[in-house]
Amino acid sequence: MDFVMAQWKELSATYCSKAGTVRKCWSEIEKAYTSRRRHYHDLQHLHELLQQAAQQRSVLKDYDVLRFSIFYHDFIYSSLRKDNEIKSAQVAEKKLDKLGFPSLRAARCLRQIKATQGHQLSVSDRDPDLPYFLDFDLAILGADWDRYLLYTQKIRREYQIYPNWMYRKGRRKVLSHFLERPRLYFTPLYFEQYEFKARDNLKRELAQL
Repeated sequence: MDFVMAQWKELSATYCSKAGTVRKCWSEIEKAYTSRRRHYHDLQHLHELLQQAAQQRSVLKDYDVLRFSIFYHDFIYSSLRKDNEIKSAQVAEKKLDKLGFPSLRAARCLRQIKATQGHQLSVSDRDPDLPYFLDFDLAILGADWDRYLLYTQKIRREYQIYPNWMYRKGRRKVLSHFLERPRLYFTPLYFEQYEFKARDNLKRELAQL
C-alpha cells in the first residue's frame, strides 16, 4: 500500500523530525492492519478513507487531525472486544505525543476515534470534521451491491470465531440499529450520494440473514 505509507510519511514528518520514530510508528500501523485476523479493517480500508479525505480536503478544517484519526481508528480491532475504539484512541494518544503533534489537536483526534464506537453525533459535538470522518467510515454501506456483498463476506471472516446462528443474531441487531436511525450520513454530500443505496443494501442483507 504505497499510497497509505506515503500519506503516513508526509503527515508524520510534518511534526516529527526523527525518521526512526516515523518509521517505527508506521511499522506498528502496518503490523496492526495486516494481521491475519483482518479481512476488512485492513490497509485497504485505510486507503479508501484517506482517498475520501483527500477528495474533501477543501472543506475540512483540520486535514491532519482527520488523517491521524484514520490511521489509528482501527489500530485495535478484535471481534472479541467491546472497547476497540477506546483502546485505539489510547494508542493514538501515546503515538501522537511521540510524534510531537500538538496536544489540543491530538485531543480532537481522540474524540473522532472514540466517536466511531457508535457512529453518532451528539448535540455537544462541535468538531466540523467529525461528520465527514464518520461518513467516510460508513461510505461502504452505500456501495454497489457486489462491493457491499464482498464487504459483508469480509466482515463475516473477521467474526469467524462465532457460529452462524450467533453471528446472524448479532448482525441482524447491527443492521436493524442502523435502519432505525433517522439518517445514516451526516453531511449533505454523503446523504445525497449514499443514503438511499445504503438503506437498500442493509435491508437486502437483513432479508438474507
